[in-house]
Amino acid sequence: MKRSRRQLLPVTHNGETAHTREDVERLFGVKYCTFKMRVSRGGMTPEDAVATAESLRPGSKSSAVGSTTKHGSHGYVLEKVSRQEAQKYPGALAYKTRPDSTGRSWAYQHRVVWCRAHGRDLYDGENIHHINGNREDNRPENLELWVSAQPAGQRVPDLLAYAREIIARYGNGCAA
Repeated sequence: MKRSRRQLLPVTHNGETAHTREDVERLFGVKYCTFKMRVSRGGMTPEDAVATAESLRPGSKSSAVGSTTKHGSHGYVLEKVSRQEAQKYPGALAYKTRPDSTGRSWAYQHRVVWCRAHGRDLYDGENIHHINGNREDNRPENLELWVSAQPAGQRVPDLLAYAREIIARYGNGCAA
């Protein structure tokens, strides 16, 4: 039994159309195998795969001017952030990173994008989740806040104190 394949080409983005693998690489600056993986495994539309590739380029609108990106462990994208941003959003920094000679540090791009969009750092026990499961898709609309903190033990006074803390932090229903 032959499996049906999802048609990847042609794809149009910003008025340009790619009909071949070479067109994808030339027009959009992303390897065809990366594009194909994002679409087939990541569940992205071809247009989103190209848009995500653009967001990983240094100097793109979704990253700091002149920033650099790389892939870190577990498939997450790391972005070099300024000393000021590292101090403003320490929860976004990659573990065990030290600033380079210019004072820039590596940070998880999905955390930085979320922090920039909401204007605050992450609290202890907060994580940023990729809605579509693709760790390279760091568009703000694909990121959501998850809270994984929980109190130790099951004593009623501990649970009540924890409930008050959650209501104080998120009482208005807004994550920001």
